[in-house]
Amino acid sequence: MANTFAPFGLSPVRRIDGASWNDQVTTRMIAAANGHKFFRGDPVIQLASGYIDAVAIGSIAAGGTLGVFLGCEFQATASGTPWSSSYQAAQAQDTKAFICMDPMLVYRIWVGTGAASASGGPAVFADIGGNYNWQMGTGNALSGISGAYLDYASFNTTNTLPLTIIGIVQDPPGMNGTDVTTAGNLVEVTLNQHVLAVGRTGL
Repeated sequence: MANTFAPFGLSPVRRIDGASWNDQVTTRMIAAANGHKFFRGDPVIQLASGYIDAVAIGSIAAGGTLGVFLGCEFQATASGTPWSSSYQAAQAQDTKAFICMDPMLVYRIWVGTGAASASGGPAVFADIGGNYNWQMGTGNALSGISGAYLDYASFNTTNTLPLTIIGIVQDPPGMNGTDVTTAGNLVEVTLNQHVLAVGRTGL
């Protein structure tokens, strides 16, 4: 069945040693004045101030990627519901963010191409070990889910590229994204050039 391109950013599935991801997160702060948007599955960087920030569209994180945004807790909300899967704009106070920071985590991500939020590829087994950039796409303000995807057109061996393909998703058969013969399939990646790990030259 042909794939339907439906990017959701970087979704953690396990550690690279085969151990299960146990939902452990690290907390970091978003500065009150930060007007950028963060969506669940977006890569984030650390600023010199110690706060975190969203990654600009199509940019490679200078100094490495800190981790992946999973949600946040507002200090005060009119609704009384502090948890959100996204951060939409500046707040009255700093906001606590929850991120995946483990450099050994494996993520699933959709294969797109360029900045047009269009399906790309398909990624094939020969692409395993290659390095790629991301495109941030457009996050969903209602669900809070990221629109980020792997930019298949950005392939290179450059060790500063932020994503490395380590596998092609084929299971369960018939699931959207598992058709390796059509564009817009799912792959498994690790974060290359992580702040806690040296970037690897791709194959």
